[in-house]
Amino acid sequence: MLTPGIAVITPYILFKEESILFRYVNFICLFFVLMSILRHYFKEPKRKKSTIDANLELEKAAYKKSGLTDNKSNEYVDQLVLLMEKNKLFLKPDLTLDELSKKMNVPKHHLTEALNVNLNKTFYQFINEYRVNEFKKRITDSSKKENLVYLAYDCGFNSKTTFFNYFKKLEGMTPSAYRKQTVL
Repeated sequence: MLTPGIAVITPYILFKEESILFRYVNFICLFFVLMSILRHYFKEPKRKKSTIDANLELEKAAYKKSGLTDNKSNEYVDQLVLLMEKNKLFLKPDLTLDELSKKMNVPKHHLTEALNVNLNKTFYQFINEYRVNEFKKRITDSSKKENLVYLAYDCGFNSKTTFFNYFKKLEGMTPSAYRKQTVL
């Protein structure tokens, strides 16, 4: 039977600062801490895909079994572009995919597929690009200083945040910076 004094003294003897075991334990701990820090800093950063891009990739995979042919898909996109340029439906702030598919007499899932596969865009990306282009056209044609937000609303945007985000994403600058650039 062990005496209580030995049980208390043994860990102290094994791990007191002069012992070799104490130095090895310290070395191993420091080694693992250093390795984890180095692994963290030299690890290749993961590219984050936007949720829109991830959704497009998932939808494209789902379209492999679709009955929509390439010719029909191209025809739908051409019809949609013609409709946007001729009737300027994008100026309507509450335009929906349902409404557009009924107007074109095309199933909405086919219209979505045509946009995703042919243009690599969602419905809202497609519409908002037209809105941004209309805004740019109006800002350069405008001789007076119009309020940018009111002008964006006239171009079909119904949210200031959405307008600024899409504009900056497409043009790489803010709308006010774009106006300053075009005035000069």
